[in-house]
Parts: sequence; C-alpha cells; structure tokens
Amino acid sequence: MMKKIWQSCEIKGKTIPNRIVYPPIATEKCQEDGGVTSSLLDNYQQLSLSGVGTLIVEHAFIHEDGKFSPLQLSISTDEAIEGHKKISTIIKNEKILSALQINHGGAHCLASTGKNIVFGPSCIRRISGEVSVEPMSLQQIHYTVECFQAAAIRAVKAGYDMIEVHAAHGFLLSQYLSPLTNQRKDEYGGSLKNRMRLLMDIVEAIQSAIPDEILLAVRLGIADAHPESQKPAGLLLKEGIAVAQSLEAKGIDFLDLSGGMCGSRPEDCTKQGYFVPYAQAAREAGIQLPLMITGGIKSLEKAEEIVDQGYADFVGIGRALYQDPRWLKKEMRHV
Repeated sequence: MMKKIWQSCEIKGKTIPNRIVYPPIATEKCQEDGGVTSSLLDNYQQLSLSGVGTLIVEHAFIHEDGKFSPLQLSISTDEAIEGHKKISTIIKNEKILSALQINHGGAHCLASTGKNIVFGPSCIRRISGEVSVEPMSLQQIHYTVECFQAAAIRAVKAGYDMIEVHAAHGFLLSQYLSPLTNQRKDEYGGSLKNRMRLLMDIVEAIQSAIPDEILLAVRLGIADAHPESQKPAGLLLKEGIAVAQSLEAKGIDFLDLSGGMCGSRPEDCTKQGYFVPYAQAAREAGIQLPLMITGGIKSLEKAEEIVDQGYADFVGIGRALYQDPRWLKKEMRHV
C-alpha cells in the first residue's frame, strides 16, 4: 500500500502530488534591491525537480522598513512582479504547488541592512546589532496591513498558487504575538486577543483582496519556547493554539507550524521532528486545517512516520534539500 506521504490531495481545487514540502529558506541570492537573479532562478529550478509536492519560496519583504537582510527577496513594489513570475513559472512547470512567503522583519532587521532605526511593537530587540528600535504608531500598523495586502496581490499577479504570511521565528508578527516583545498598552498589546489583532487584520485584508481559488497559509510560531524547553516563557503553547483556532475560524486554508522566538532551529534541539509535539497538541485541540510541520527532519522514514501517524498532513524538509536538491530521490532508492 502506498505510504500516505506519497498520496496526492486537493485543497480548494488545487491538486498537490504528495505531502512533502520544501519550506521557505532564505538564500541571500538576490540583488541589493531584492530583485531576482539568475542564481536564485537556478536554485528554484533545481528544487522544483527535487520531487517535492509543494515549494514555498523564501520570505520576501513587503516594505523597505521590514527588509530583514541585505540580499533578501522583495515583493514590496510592482516592479518585483516580473521576477516572481519567472520563479512561479519554473515551479508550476513541474506540476507542483507554488507558494510565496511574505514577511516583515520588524525590530529584528539586521544591522547589516544599514538601517539606523527599526520598528516593532515596542522598544525591544532580541537580536544582536546596534540599531535603534521605535514602537510602531497606529498609522504605521495600519499601513503595514496595507503593505501585506499589496504584497499578496502582487504574489497573485506573479502566478503563485498560495501565499504564506510569516508569523514565526521572531519576525514582526511573531513580535506582536509574544509578550516578550510586545509591551504595548493599546488595542495591539496586552491580552492575547490584542496581541493577535495585527495578524488577524492582515489575514482579513488579504482574504478581501485575493481570488477565492488562491490558498492562504500562515506560518505560525505556536510557542516561543521549543517543545523540549524546561522553562516555557513568552507566548505559551495554549495561547498559540488559541491563535491557531482563531486563524481556522477566519477561514485560512493551510497552517504551517513552527517556533516563535526560539526560531526554526533551536540550538538545544537535536532530534528529528522537534516541533512534532506542537502539531500533536494542535490536533488534540481540534484543529482540522491542513497542517504542516518542519524541524530537523533528515530522513524520509521519519517524514513518512509523521504523516502516517496523523501528526501532520504535510512535512517540510528544508536543510537536506537545500544542501542537495537530489536528496529526496536518493532517499527513495532506499525505501
């Protein structure tokens, strides 16, 4: 019997050939203005041939204020659309689902971008580099919602099948969710309902602007500490599950679970699938959304186990494929 991970599935009329996903991994292969290069196109050409069923293109900044790193991909202007069309065409030519992750670095934008001031929910920066941090005004918050919406519209025009909003790994939306970085006293801080307000505003704005057939995903940092942490702090798992339930109620199509302030690769997590317990917790809480999990998965056997056991519907395999796009096909010879 065919392993479930190799079975195709359909979401909103879009057929996905298997349950393996290449997750968004920043390459720093772009131009200084975030434009697409031949090196970047070659990267996605190779990954499109890797055997995955879905390919999520690396995080693209929605506004210059949110540019995280010097050679990050851009989706911040209409001029970026043509470059993204080249990427999405490469992916879709292989009959796999194409997606773009859109993001704002917030207070954690790197000093190497040359910024003198960065903006976040509060004057808190949990990353090295001498940069001044200012809390966003309400006007800036509302403009950020508009920028996410505009970026999503550009992604649709570029031909992507799915848009993923990045709300994990300590970036802006993760900063708003976390009480470690969000100490606001207005309607965007304090209670969990207030801390998740910006994310919900963005989801609503995007949903109002994109065609029904385009999938909307959220990469959610469901907790600030990783599952093996002895001292959970910040956004707690029970709060993250409440955020996930609110996203499901909003009608998103796909939930990609990861860590919050602990990032995607916590230093003290060594076992494969270290975020799987968070997927299990989401399922136990009744989350029915198509669910993806990543986290140091280095063997096809482990990926198959995660899907067969029902812990998640999709498995993200990043570093192994980034280092060798032929990794999956090599693994298949041994099963």
